[in-house]
Amino acid sequence: MSQSADRPSPNILILMSDQHSCRFLGSDERAEIATPHLDALAAGGVRFQNCYCGSPLCVPSRMSWLTARNCHETGVWNNDHSLSSTIPTFAHGLGRAGYRTVLAGRMHFVGGDQYHGFQERTVGDVSSQHLGLNQALERDKGYFFPTEAVPTAGPGRSNFLDYDRAVAADACRIIAEHEAARASGREVRPLALVVSFMCPHDPYRVTEEYYGRHEGRIGHPVNASAREPELHPWLSAWRKLWEYETFTEEMTIRARTAYAGVVSFVDDLCGQVLTRWKDSSLSNDNIITYLSDHGEAAGAHGLWAKTTFYEDSVRVPLIWNASGRIREGAVVPAPVSLLDFGPTLLDLIGAPALPNTYGMSLKSELVDGTPSASDRPIFSELALPKNKQKFEKFPVKRMVRRGPWKLNYYEGMPSALYNLDDDPDELNDRAADPACAPLVDDLLQVLISDGWSARKVEEAIEQRKSDIQYLFNWTVETGPIDPIQWGPAAKH
Repeated sequence: MSQSADRPSPNILILMSDQHSCRFLGSDERAEIATPHLDALAAGGVRFQNCYCGSPLCVPSRMSWLTARNCHETGVWNNDHSLSSTIPTFAHGLGRAGYRTVLAGRMHFVGGDQYHGFQERTVGDVSSQHLGLNQALERDKGYFFPTEAVPTAGPGRSNFLDYDRAVAADACRIIAEHEAARASGREVRPLALVVSFMCPHDPYRVTEEYYGRHEGRIGHPVNASAREPELHPWLSAWRKLWEYETFTEEMTIRARTAYAGVVSFVDDLCGQVLTRWKDSSLSNDNIITYLSDHGEAAGAHGLWAKTTFYEDSVRVPLIWNASGRIREGAVVPAPVSLLDFGPTLLDLIGAPALPNTYGMSLKSELVDGTPSASDRPIFSELALPKNKQKFEKFPVKRMVRRGPWKLNYYEGMPSALYNLDDDPDELNDRAADPACAPLVDDLLQVLISDGWSARKVEEAIEQRKSDIQYLFNWTVETGPIDPIQWGPAAKH
């Protein structure tokens, strides 16, 4: 199944969502719902059971995914930071390999460069390129972010649903027009199409149809206890910031049911795009993938949304499916990183490799099951913006997973340690166990083995603080035009 030198370049379809928990992916071992279209994609390809995002937050995770570099290497630690246009992405690599690269939908780029290697963008984004102009917040004012989203969860409207319908429709249009151009005899480049949805990101609202699919079938998560977050100062402060302790059992069930409905909505949209793709000649030789930028707590440990290193927040779906090029029906249990995506994709098509990456190619895992690196440490990191007063109490943190062990490090606070083989719900923090002291010391050394330093991260963020505030004020005072935007902000 290896690619020969004269084999044509496969067309590429990348399906991406925002905030999809693996517990709500049907093919996952501990799934709470079925996702028929994505499950079928996994059944015909390879699913990575333990894939971790580079950061449990939108912008830093996406920039790490695109560049195959850790956050401290991209300089993007939170949603206020922009990726330098001098850092190449896998979209640049696809372009160098002769592809037509199209981004349909969301990518959450911050700053003037809204392409970062993509040659075309359609539909636009729901996030402004300018700090201080949060169109996404304006569109769903009143039930956006967990503080508002959980109490108002249930059947209802959300502009994000409309946005994702537009993304799916435009993706189908692109596929049809690309195929028509090929059929006309015109010489066209192979297509690399990224279809990126906003859902199932909160708000936890979905139409009656999708809510009804799961009503009465979704309960509390098995690890719903809020006991442990109250023991850890970072998580305890986080719960209080977002008022999670005020959420009732009824709110939790409604929000989880609505979240399941939004996942089903995304699954159906993926099915629409996949059907249009498979009905075209583009699928004769292709690579199809599905992934999400980070997970969703959905009430686990008394938490919601993302930003933590619990599995619900930091572990993400990653599915590869490629006609005759990779294995079918395989599951890879070894921990991998979302940073491995770009190196793997470029390796599969024989494109020039990205420079200076931490991510590595998983081609051998895909093709014949040969382990790429069975004991490689996998990292995730987060540093919230210090120019926002409500985040001042949350220090820099980093996660490392090696084998079954996961260590969560919090600068100036206790670390947490879990054995995910024995304790998949992360209910037993072993960091204070004397028997685990050598392991904790070892993993703390691994944590800084690639040059990461909490002090350096904090210094870099502090140095950038005044620049970001200046640009924020400029946006507020001038109201600049944002050309990469999906329609005007909705009025409520």
